[in-house]
Amino acid sequence: STSTRFANAHRLWWIAASVAGCALLGCGTDLDDGSRVEKLRLLALRADEPFARPGETVELQLLAADARDRPLSYALGTCTNPHGSTVDGCLDRLDAPFAPLTIEDSRFSIEVPPTVLDGLAASARPSALVGAVVVACPGEIGDGETSGVPVVCRDARGERLPIDAFEVGVKRIFVRSEDRNANPEVTRVTWDGEDWPEDQVPEVRACANAGTDDIDDCDAELRHRIGVESSAAQSGVDENGTTFSEQQVVQFYASQGVFERPVRIAAESANHWAAQRKSGQDTARLWFVVRDDRGGVGWAARQVRVR
Repeated sequence: STSTRFANAHRLWWIAASVAGCALLGCGTDLDDGSRVEKLRLLALRADEPFARPGETVELQLLAADARDRPLSYALGTCTNPHGSTVDGCLDRLDAPFAPLTIEDSRFSIEVPPTVLDGLAASARPSALVGAVVVACPGEIGDGETSGVPVVCRDARGERLPIDAFEVGVKRIFVRSEDRNANPEVTRVTWDGEDWPEDQVPEVRACANAGTDDIDDCDAELRHRIGVESSAAQSGVDENGTTFSEQQVVQFYASQGVFERPVRIAAESANHWAAQRKSGQDTARLWFVVRDDRGGVGWAARQVRVR
């Protein structure tokens, strides 16, 4: 499915918005378990400056996962001060047609127009932003239109792919004259209560019920406790005079297996995961994405060997 479903008021509301809309970038389908990576997925897109200033160059880093590890091609479109901050809102106000995007080490850059804040009323300045819309295609991107997205994605055989076979996501970069927002960082990951460094690969037994979507269907000894700790949330008064106190959530993804919850409040991030052996897959990849409600993103990844 495409990532045309993105998004804080109260934290439970924001968690619900994050699950259904994934805050900034697509992280799940409408009805299935959004934490399971069974196709091409754009899991996150991080800007080195979530609050940028007019005229700045912003570096973005993409976290993409494809269950089939296919070569991917990318295209980029931008929008300045769109009427809506979703993918559709940005597509309606593109600054220029989509252009091929070269990704180096999962990174690319965009320029923030120097005139973004010019002529904006004080009431409109908190909503000033530049959107970066990224298309990820398991094949080649060409001219055309697919279900409202102004590109065509063709597979290795040249066949045109439907919208649910490639991914479209948007990153909102808020534009401010003074304020900054630091990205949250994953500071510690634990496995069954012990530190879990990136180079450690635990070995686990798979749940006998390989088709379950409910971790309670797996034996208790096969449910492993995962903790994700993040840097402190920020609070203060912004340049518009508004008091803020960030809320953070952690989103959980895996190439196989089942989580107890796909998203948790960062302050209460303990979760459980059980492996489910997939044919030809001895190693499970897990990703943990921390988001704040002001556009900040951070992540970590781990691997588990399944027997």
